Amino acid sequence: MTTIGGAGTIMQIKKKIDQMDFGKSKRTQAQKSSARNQRKVANLGKRDVNVQGNPKKLKQIFTKKITKPKNKEEVKNTKEKITSSKGFMDHYDWREELGEDWQKVNRKDKTDGMSKAAVKAYRKENPGSKLKTAVTKDPKKLKKGSKSAKRRLAFCRRMKGMKKKLTSAKTSRDPDSRINKALRRWNC
Repeated sequence: MTTIGGAGTIMQIKKKIDQMDFGKSKRTQAQKSSARNQRKVANLGKRDVNVQGNPKKLKQIFTKKITKPKNKEEVKNTKEKITSSKGFMDHYDWREELGEDWQKVNRKDKTDGMSKAAVKAYRKENPGSKLKTAVTKDPKKLKKGSKSAKRRLAFCRRMKGMKKKLTSAKTSRDPDSRINKALRRWNC
């Protein structure tokens, strides 16, 4: 007589066990089948309904009637109505509420680089941003080793390196190029 071995015996045992049971459930076969039927009636998947709960009530909560808006006023009010089952909006356009576009503000004030107003608008649009305005103070008036002096030095070094490596000869000579305007504003 040949033996199957440890792994073969385990495989034979696993075949006898119900595939959906996994040995954890203490419900009888009748309870399992009634729960399955309840889910089928409610058109819900396994995870959408608690077996002890009433699936008909859950179906009423998750479904909502959708009607087409008849006039322009109803279209405007749909923003309030379009919410999911938990009360959150399906789509939220946060830029719409701001009303302030930092790029637009930056174009209007016509400064080289970002002005205070543009930086303020940018921070509103991007909360948690650490963007700061240019250090436009005269380098002689800055305290040596202060934060702003260090920022200015780091910026000037970085931009001069970029000017040498990344720009064409024409751009580096042009006084109206963005890089030259920035260097001028930062007193580099």
